[in-house]
Amino acid sequence: MSETGSLPASGFIANLSQQDRDALCSQGSFQDVQPGTEVIEQGQSHGKLFFNVSGRLKAVFRDGNREIELGRIGKGEWFGEVDIFDPSGAICSVVAVEPTRYWVISREQLDRFIQNHLLTGNLLLVGFASTLGKRIREVMLRYATNATRPTSPIVFISGAIAVFCVIVMLWTLARH
Repeated sequence: MSETGSLPASGFIANLSQQDRDALCSQGSFQDVQPGTEVIEQGQSHGKLFFNVSGRLKAVFRDGNREIELGRIGKGEWFGEVDIFDPSGAICSVVAVEPTRYWVISREQLDRFIQNHLLTGNLLLVGFASTLGKRIREVMLRYATNATRPTSPIVFISGAIAVFCVIVMLWTLARH
């Protein structure tokens, strides 16, 4: 595990100033993991938000003995955002597929940052909403083309509606 570094100007935080990225960075910590390391365990609430600095991870949904890869998480991408806003348990596991370095911040640290940096906090919320929107679109297209279907369409639709509600809430907060 490594505690030092800076957040790179990638993903939606590329639009933040170096000063804002440094302020955000100071609230969390960096960690290094090896392939096969489970960073997030499906079903467990972790209360953290992650930013992939380098390497690659995969999001997997486990249903009994079946494992469905939902997607890959590359450099400059966030993960864990659903559990930050709805801490009822991770909807999937996230596993490193190559040596990976990520930055992590707890919900409490993120709340404190947003309260102390309102403009930057609003930009982050809009960025999270954008990330969630893109992921909903990808899953909907995958579901519609029958590439990979969750075990129950009701579960999938309920989850998509919940995530959409989070996006609407974030957008409303960011505009005020």
